[in-house]
Formats: sequence, structure tokens, C-alpha cells
Amino acid sequence: MKTKIFTLLFCLMALWSCEKQKEIPTNELVLSGIISQQGITTYQYGTHTIDCTDSEIYCALESKTINLNDYVSKKVTIKAVKVPGYPLEDGPEYLEVKAIWQ
Repeated sequence: MKTKIFTLLFCLMALWSCEKQKEIPTNELVLSGIISQQGITTYQYGTHTIDCTDSEIYCALESKTINLNDYVSKKVTIKAVKVPGYPLEDGPEYLEVKAIWQ
């Protein structure tokens, strides 16, 4: 009887552990703000920026699949992932935009 209870508890703990692993946060972000074309900067990465006026977040952006020029000066919501190795000294976060909508 004790063996069955131990086995049942072990299985429940294993299942709970697997569920917890699914909750590991990714580097995916959803942000809303106004897209701007990026000019000359001190940090020199990204092609555009997003100014999230509600939260004072400013990020450098790029996208290999979306033409960000189509969204310049527009308030949008983006889904993006952080580019590994950034931000550089005194620079903003660097994001690869995967999806965008108005």
C-alpha cells in the first residue's frame, strides 16, 4: 500500500514538474507605440524605433519579414523577440519584429 501511495505521489510530482517547465518565460514581447525610422545613432543597430509613450520604453527594431516603413508615424502593436547580445552600452533593447498590427 505504501509503495502505491509513494508511486502515485512521485507521478503527480513529475507531472507538476513538467507543467512548470512549460511556463519558462520566452524572450517574446508585445509592445504598443509609435514607429519611427531610425536616423544616425550612437548605438548603430536597428532600422526603426518604437516609442511606447505609455510606459516610457524605447526600443530599436528590425524585421526580416515586415516592411517597417509601412508603419512609420503610426501607433501599432508589435510582437517581437529580443536580439541576443543587446542592448549595447547606453543603447536601447534591440528587437526583431515578428508581427505587427494597428
